[in-house]
Amino acid sequence: MKVLFLSLETSPDNIRDEITYNFIVKEMVALSERGIHVFFLCFSNNHQGRLPGISMVNAEDLISERWIQSKISDCFLLVRNYKMYGKRLLSDIPRALWRLYCDRAVCTCVEKYGIDLIHTHFFVPDGGGGVVAKKETNVPVIATCRGAEICNLPEYGYGALQSNYFHSALSAAISHFDAITVPNIFYRKGILKLFPELTSDKVSVLYNGIEAIHVRTINDKCNLVPLFIAIGNLIPLKNYNLLLQAVAKLIDRYDFQVIIVGDGVLRGSFEKTITADFQNVIRLHSEVSKNKLYAMLATADCLIHPSLSEGGANVILEALAIGVPCLVSNIDSMQKEIIKEGVNGFFFDPHDASELAVKMEYVINNREAMFDMKDNCWKSVKPYTVENKIDGYLALYQKVLDQKLGQ
Repeated sequence: MKVLFLSLETSPDNIRDEITYNFIVKEMVALSERGIHVFFLCFSNNHQGRLPGISMVNAEDLISERWIQSKISDCFLLVRNYKMYGKRLLSDIPRALWRLYCDRAVCTCVEKYGIDLIHTHFFVPDGGGGVVAKKETNVPVIATCRGAEICNLPEYGYGALQSNYFHSALSAAISHFDAITVPNIFYRKGILKLFPELTSDKVSVLYNGIEAIHVRTINDKCNLVPLFIAIGNLIPLKNYNLLLQAVAKLIDRYDFQVIIVGDGVLRGSFEKTITADFQNVIRLHSEVSKNKLYAMLATADCLIHPSLSEGGANVILEALAIGVPCLVSNIDSMQKEIIKEGVNGFFFDPHDASELAVKMEYVINNREAMFDMKDNCWKSVKPYTVENKIDGYLALYQKVLDQKLGQ
């Protein structure tokens, strides 16, 4: 089976893009190891070289006609699929022309390499998700929604639906996907509410997973001083200001330590605040290698994850796999399905620093009880593996191809 992956590529100035890209690379490699011939179409020059077992294809190499031939091809494609472009061509001509270029590259790739199925992530390219290629080549398209594509949180600068262009493009394409996967039950409800033309049988939940190499590495004794750890991008959406407010409420009464691992637009202001007010309590680390990150996690009493919006939050799975209980924000996300109050962690209101401080205080004062949760943490994460997600992909691929044959 030949599957064409479409996704965001790495961006040298966007940590979030790079982290997400690395997740998708792991999925591509895992599919390759299970016998799928995976092609990855690169629309720009931001990708990081070759990937083991993956056929990397550059759009520029596929579309190599002379300028006039290229424009004629674009015009024919546009005319045949005018409903997929429509008002978007008039509202943002450069963006629509880029989408047209990408769509033609997808069509050419499908025809040149005999692709059986297109698997788009983030509805790449630009909300259209390869649907034009489906209409041109009759190859089915599966879309994996990671979360940002169906969010609109302008106050935090987050969510693809902030863009009217993207929203319009996705609305035109959404009913043409053969199947859509989402990372949790809440996003399934969300996308069905956003796009009522979608039938519920088209949308399925495939949970994010961690690699099998994340073995049980439980620390066998309590730390002398309680240690909290928080891991994620330093952006408004991750809500680390709430953590700073909670620490301020406890700092004069308890002896404890907090490690924050991450980079992002708020790093400069965080460094100043920590230096001024929390120098002896909070340590700020830049992004580190996975092995070092797991070693740091293994020494912690508890992970704190105060995010205001999440799709899968792999860091929660990784912490649980290592035996670290989690304090997580009470939001409609995957963590609400994984964390059981008082069993492998606790919830708090992501807008209430006092509630987070109370939960942190419980951890500080109940070290043995928290330590006893470690075995529950390891058990709770067992179903969430990359292997299970790949099984889900493979079953969905076969189902969609069987449906095509039955038409």
